[in-house]
Amino acid sequence: MWEAGTGRDLLTLQGQSAFIDIAWSPDGSRLATISDPTRSSPPAAKVWDAVTGRELLTLRGVAGGFVAWSPDGRKLATQSTDGAPIVWDAATGREFLKMRDQQINILGGAWSPDGRELATTNADGTAKVWEASTGHELLTLRGHQGGVRGVAWSPTGRELATTSFDGTAKVWEASSGRQLFTLHGHEDIVTDVAWSPDGNRLATAGVDQKVQVYAIGRVQLLRLVRSRITRDLTPDECRLYLNTDHCPPLPSVP
Repeated sequence: MWEAGTGRDLLTLQGQSAFIDIAWSPDGSRLATISDPTRSSPPAAKVWDAVTGRELLTLRGVAGGFVAWSPDGRKLATQSTDGAPIVWDAATGREFLKMRDQQINILGGAWSPDGRELATTNADGTAKVWEASTGHELLTLRGHQGGVRGVAWSPTGRELATTSFDGTAKVWEASSGRQLFTLHGHEDIVTDVAWSPDGNRLATAGVDQKVQVYAIGRVQLLRLVRSRITRDLTPDECRLYLNTDHCPPLPSVP
């Protein structure tokens, strides 16, 4: 662990063979990690004191892939060894819930901002949304042509963004699973995705060593359109690019 302002080394966590994912608790007091399996050590998730580096918990029966804290910091989500998403009590390490369906190879996961839902991504080209309190599957998102790697909820929880081995990112309506946008620009696997705090921009990272930033908010998209063309959009263009049947007026050129 490093001090962000100076780069000074603050802490080293020891006790796992190879870290493949790490996440801060929402209050910053703890860290959760996932280790890669070795011949001598099965995969495990661990919870650490972020100030002292002391190991607080070890969660057995997990597989590599991801670890994610619920927004209230009371639960952790991982993948179980049988392929199902699993939710743990972050204070005791007790298994809280295992999702009913089994996915072959979960690659990522993220909690909704209100903590009511959990989204997971899978190597079979789908993403799923689960009810976090019951494990009930709510949605399956289909449309990528390769495994789905990264997933992130918008700050409002109304949209989900996913990234894929097919070289694209997609934005979905979280309540219905309807695909809103497909974002191009990468030349290889898109590994991760993050929303800006205001929800108007989306950043993606890829194996092609690029970070792409996209305008997602309606106002930003309209300004971008106005900077590129002088005519009004057609109804078909509004449906394709702005996800609306009613074309809003373009902002005036300053």
